[in-house]
Parts: sequence; C-alpha cells; structure tokens
Amino acid sequence: MICFMQHMKRNIIILTIISICQCIDSTNICASDLARNGDEFLIGGNIPGDQSNQNLAMNKLGGYITWNDHHADNDGLGISLLRLDENASSVFEPITVNETTTGDQLDAQIVLLSDVDLSAVVVWESKGDIYARFISSEGVFATGELLVNETTDNTQNRPVLASLDNGNVVFAWSSLDQDGSHYGVFGRVFSANGNPQTAEFGLSQETDYNQKSLSISPSENGGFYAVWVSEQLAGISDSVRRNGRIDFFSGGRQFDVVLKGRHFDTAGNATSDESVLSSTDSISSNPHVINSEDGSLGLFYSSKPKGKITDNNWDIYYQSIDAGSGSPEAKPILVNSIAYGDQFAPRACATDGGFFVTWTSLGHDGDSSGIYGKSVRDGVPVSKDVLINTTTSGRQFLGNVASVDDENLVVTWSGFSSTSKSLEVFGQRFKPLAGRAIPSHVYGFGAGFDSVNVVWPDAHDESVSGYRITYGAGNSFIDTEATSLTISDLKPGQVYNISLSNIYADGTVSADSVSASTQTWGIDANEDGLPDSWQSSHFGIGTSAWKGADGDSDGDGATNLEELLAGTDPSNPADSLTIAMYEVNNQSWLSWTTIEGGIYQLQQTSSLNEWQNIGAPRFGADSHDAVQIQNNTDLSIYRIVRLK
Repeated sequence: MICFMQHMKRNIIILTIISICQCIDSTNICASDLARNGDEFLIGGNIPGDQSNQNLAMNKLGGYITWNDHHADNDGLGISLLRLDENASSVFEPITVNETTTGDQLDAQIVLLSDVDLSAVVVWESKGDIYARFISSEGVFATGELLVNETTDNTQNRPVLASLDNGNVVFAWSSLDQDGSHYGVFGRVFSANGNPQTAEFGLSQETDYNQKSLSISPSENGGFYAVWVSEQLAGISDSVRRNGRIDFFSGGRQFDVVLKGRHFDTAGNATSDESVLSSTDSISSNPHVINSEDGSLGLFYSSKPKGKITDNNWDIYYQSIDAGSGSPEAKPILVNSIAYGDQFAPRACATDGGFFVTWTSLGHDGDSSGIYGKSVRDGVPVSKDVLINTTTSGRQFLGNVASVDDENLVVTWSGFSSTSKSLEVFGQRFKPLAGRAIPSHVYGFGAGFDSVNVVWPDAHDESVSGYRITYGAGNSFIDTEATSLTISDLKPGQVYNISLSNIYADGTVSADSVSASTQTWGIDANEDGLPDSWQSSHFGIGTSAWKGADGDSDGDGATNLEELLAGTDPSNPADSLTIAMYEVNNQSWLSWTTIEGGIYQLQQTSSLNEWQNIGAPRFGADSHDAVQIQNNTDLSIYRIVRLK
C-alpha cells in the first residue's frame, strides 16, 4: 500500500460504477409482459466529457461493454472497456483499451471468442487506421494494440469483427480509394492469439463508387457473411426546363443505394457471388446482420422511399437470408409499428426462436429521440414497439443489445445526463412480471490471518432490500445493506466457500449465487507478522533469511508487510506498487502500477482518520492503471489498496 499526498489542492473523485443488469424473457416479450427490473441507470457513472457509441458482447459467464470516452486518455476520444459478470453487473471501474493516446480512438466493436470463457477482442479506428487488442480468458490484455490493415494510405474506418467457429477472428472495414473508386470494403483474418492468418482481401465484386458501412456475422458453414451499403449507377437524368428544353447545367448521374451481401470461408475466400439484398426503389442504410440460434441469417436495416418526401421517412426492416446461397429468402418485413418520422440504426441479438432488435426513434418518447425495441420470431414481429428508456428529456440514441443467454438481454444507449451535462452510457434491465433478480457473483480476498474481505455488485432492483453472505461449512451468514464486508474470527490458512443471496423487501431470501472460494493468510509459526508460506516462497525455507513484517528485505523502501499487501516481490527492488500524479492539458491524473488479474481500490482522505473509497474496485488488466481527478483547494491523501 503506497500513499501519495497533494497539498494546495483537494481532489474529490466520484466514479461510481452502476451495473448493467439482466433484461427480459425473450420467449414471451410483448409489451404487456415486460416489467422494469430496477431503474434506468448510468453505466460507469457521471464521467467528465462525452461517453457514447457503446458496444456489447455477452455470454452466460459475463462479457464486456466498450464506448467512446472523452475521459479515457489525455487527448481526445479513447476507448473504455468495462468487464461484466454473468448477470451483466460489474464491481470494477472502466479501463482504457488503446495504448496510442494522441488524437481520437473511436468506434470500438467487441466480440467474445468463446462460449465457455471471457476471451475477447476489441477493434477500433485510430487516426485513419484500424487497430485491435486481444483479451485473455482471465480478462487481462493478451496483446498490445495491433495494426489490422496492411494498406495505410488514405483513410480506413468503421471497423467490424466476428468470431469464427475455428477460433479465428475476421476484421472488416471501409477503405478510401484502395479499390480505385471511392470507398471499398476489405477484411483480414487473425488467429485467437492475435497473429495474422491472411493478407487483407476485398469483399465486394463491384468496386465502382462507394462500398461502405459493413456488418459481418459468423455463418452456418463456419465462415462468415458480410453485408455493406453499395452505390450503383442507375442512369443519367436530364433536367428539363418548363419550356421543354434540356438544362445542360443540371441533372446528371442518378444512383441506387442498396445493401449487398456475400459468403466467405474461414480464410476469407468468397464462396458466393454478391447478392442485392434491398430494393432499388428505396435508399437503405445501417445494416446489422446476425446469425440466429438455428443457423439462419437475419438482416436488420434502415430504409426510406427513394425520391419521395413523406411523413414516414426512415423505417426498420427485417430480411431473412438463405444460409447457403446468401440470397434473400423472402420479401423484407417492416419491423416498427410507429410509422411517423425516422426509425433508424437497428441493432439486434439472437434469442430463443428469433431475434430482439432495438433502434432509435425520433419524436416518439416525448422529446427528441428515444430507444425502442421488439421481438422478431419466425420472421414476424410479435410485439408492440417497446420504449426502452425512462428518461425522455433530450436525446436517447444509438441503442445496443446483447443476449446473456436464451432468455436474458442487456440494452444500452447514449443519452444526455443532467448531472454531468454531457453524454453518458445508460442501461435498462427488464424482467418477466413474475421474475426476480438473480444473485450476482461474489468475490472474496484474504485480508489477514483471521479475516477475508468480500465484495459484490449492487443488485439495482427495487425489490432487493439487502444481501446475505453465507460462508464456511457450518453455513454461517451475515446480513448487510452494503455491497462489501469483512468476515473476521476465522482460522489462519483456511479455505472458505462464500455465496451471495438477495434479501427482498417482503423478507424472503433468494437462492444462493454460484459459490466462490477465498483463503485467510497462512500460519505464522515464528510470530513475525507474516504468513510462513508467503515468506518461504520468496526467501526459501531457512527462517534466518526472514526479516519479518517491519523489515525491508530488498531495500526498496516498502516493508515486507507492505509488499504482501501490494502483491509485489519482497526480494526484487524493481517490483513495487507505485502511485504518481501527473498533469496533461491542465487535467490531473493519478496512476499506479498493477499486477495483471489483481483488483485494486483507490481511497482518499484529508485527515488520515477515515479513508473513503474512490469509486468501485478496479481490475488490473495491464501493468498500470490511471484515473483523472478533479482539482480543488485543500489537502488530499490517496492510497491504493490491493484487494486481490
């Protein structure tokens, strides 16, 4: 544990992490069956600057959410990532994904690499190129940031990605002038450990004019299916004056703007010709293609009549796609029930028997824009348009959705916070009317010879009034309204199983969460204040080399007890937990070293009498971490406490 004191400024940080939570029963999702499971909440809290363009990846074990973040680094936009547990809740703070911090890093997409762990990969745009970073199954970074595109001339943007059945990852993006005519669409395959498996390759057969705005999805054959917006020359139109003469200074080329799709194998080789997926009588945009649980492909997109001015402008359509040929299976189906105005930017996830799709709707939630959603099963919309957001003042836009399992969904969006006066990432959970919140995961860490610390996410459910932590073979328990506690009077070196239950306002108690194991410090036979097992692992079995808790075996200024608490090597002076303050662009930051997989809590005090937690615990995904702090007058003292 290291303290850092700053005079003349008082830095108060409020970085509260509020969890994303479990959503609805997707097999029975009609407007009358939905109940809000807790209030609408902020994901990551009120963070300075704008947070937007969030993206989700989830499975039954948990997942991640990313977003564009003005607070992530010290120069423009950066990419923030928040780890989620199996209930889409988190006890950690967001971390920064990008290593390059100059300029803007934006438009991140994330995908999980497995159904049985939390390995993942994030892709984003940085200064006209495409970068990616891989995450291990333990949630730590497995690579640094990697340049994905080989061609670096002009601009590469709007990256997307998909995880393939063979474990590889395909990235795709738009590239300016690479195919000889405006924007083209390109891809490249990497292995699950971040090694390129192919050179970059073109996706479209047609290269004239613009091919852009990609969406890709794994397909039933093990490869992937790509969809993009394509401009096609429809013909030449002359402008005719009222007197019947041609006006040579008007008119010109007319274009169709349609969606095209094409199948590829795991190596990026095309296995079909490109198919036109939308009508030339309309302008189509915002494609989102997704693979359903039965292997069929569904395409959601925005479309509006071509060359017409109507009250009903952009709408959401669903198109089923043949998994073999890649061609449309039937006519597109109108998804939204609300017709007036614009409905656009659909995002969908697979559910049991179909899909759930969200979109942005202008002018229907009582103000500027709101997030709506509905279920589509067997190619047919089966519910009314459901308003997702509760806050209707200002803009709520760019919704996203992810499946946790066959029944549970997570919905997020960008919206204006009246507290931070900036854009933040919001979430809302839903549940069946008869449902109740499932207890989340619980984390335990040894805190001494006779004690362990236990932490868990807030349930964010109005019906939950408290929590019960059960521990030990005798099923002892402690009830509390907090989200952390210390269990004392335990035996040294003993492993304890702990589990979490929700206590409801009516007095009933839920089933236990999945149990976790934690261990107190080992026996201290020589009574020098340190666990003997820890000392022998660092200094050998000869006790004459053990200097005890107050000793400094490596001469780095930290006592052996402080090294134990910090998780550092007491025999290596280069291994230390350090905290420092620096300023960039008149913004103050605190940074500290971390151990990958460690969990840390930042604390602050002005008197040394009482320490206050600064936000939630933070997960060590790299070798360092940092937070921005607010500058005020007065004295502040900070410290880092390692929880694991």
